[in-house]
Amino acid sequence: VPELCEKGAIVGGWQTHVKAIKMESSANGGDSHIWFKKCIRVGPRRVIPLCFAAVNYPNFKEKLEKNPIPLRTMLNEHIQPTKFFVRTGVMPINPSEGERKLLEVIGSEPLSIYEILNKMKRFPAPAVLDSLLNQRVVHAIGFTPTDALHVLGEYTEWDVEAAQIGARKLSRFTQMGVHAFCKKVKKQVATNMAYSLMSFIMEGRGKDGIKMMLEEEVPAQYKVNIPIVLLGGPVKAYYEELKALIDAEIIVPEQARVGNAVGALVGKGIKRIEITIRPYSMENPDQNFLVFTPLGRKKFEQYRTAVEYSQKAGEELILDSMKDFGLPESSIKIDTSIEYLVPPGWKQTPMETKMTFVGVCTPGFSMD
Repeated sequence: VPELCEKGAIVGGWQTHVKAIKMESSANGGDSHIWFKKCIRVGPRRVIPLCFAAVNYPNFKEKLEKNPIPLRTMLNEHIQPTKFFVRTGVMPINPSEGERKLLEVIGSEPLSIYEILNKMKRFPAPAVLDSLLNQRVVHAIGFTPTDALHVLGEYTEWDVEAAQIGARKLSRFTQMGVHAFCKKVKKQVATNMAYSLMSFIMEGRGKDGIKMMLEEEVPAQYKVNIPIVLLGGPVKAYYEELKALIDAEIIVPEQARVGNAVGALVGKGIKRIEITIRPYSMENPDQNFLVFTPLGRKKFEQYRTAVEYSQKAGEELILDSMKDFGLPESSIKIDTSIEYLVPPGWKQTPMETKMTFVGVCTPGFSMD
């Protein structure tokens, strides 16, 4: 029987506080961004793999080939010879002036940072780009572990040539050949997998020591007495690397590739929504309020009315979303928390009210 965690699963380093199976996620997957700044870096952001982008955007491969190689001193997460940006179709909520200007440039075809520079006459502010990525208004495209596997011939679902172009460009910074570079990426991903696993198993016992043992050449190896099951995507490709790091029974099920679908199914049992209330104008903060929901924004004359609407809208959005997955309303429990932003000495209505709604499928309900 899986162990339950009263404090909630840890997702991306954050404690969810939603009672769940004891689990932890890490930013380490086939779509983790591989980039270079003094060394090869994995993540933490996820990007669309080059090999996949080449299949979906007809002229992408030519753009990738022609994209300039930045100076080493310019390199950062966004300035990479293999990094591109494209609109997702999601509309931003209350975008800033900087976001609006950048969205006038980025469209439905991938653009490199240099193409954005040519159109805007300056590099986009990293904070603006990060904001649009976090809102999922813009998607990033870049080199990934999936691309590395394409180059190595271990997983060739999409465009191998695009992956090779990307590997060739990035490997120039490493003084490695293309093949050696991709092997290095693969090994680093496997090491990250082992690190996440051992940190989870040995919770509270010092992550630095775990990292040192996995990354340095030492005549010792972790032994795990329970099976390790690999699920999702081309996990079979990492079997040997993981086996070299951890002494354990490592199982790759025949249907390992459907593992991501299992995660999606489990995710249907939890839904989280945030609604924010702000004064329309700080010059007159006690009249007229804006309510921002996933559906857009609405304006109200009174704060009380805005709060009442938000409470009702949040609960309805949770119920509608979870019922779409076949969950009966009687099985759904909704918890609401409210945070107020009130600076010292502030006597008006809150500068910001954030209402968080978490819907959970109550135990005992079967999703079969």
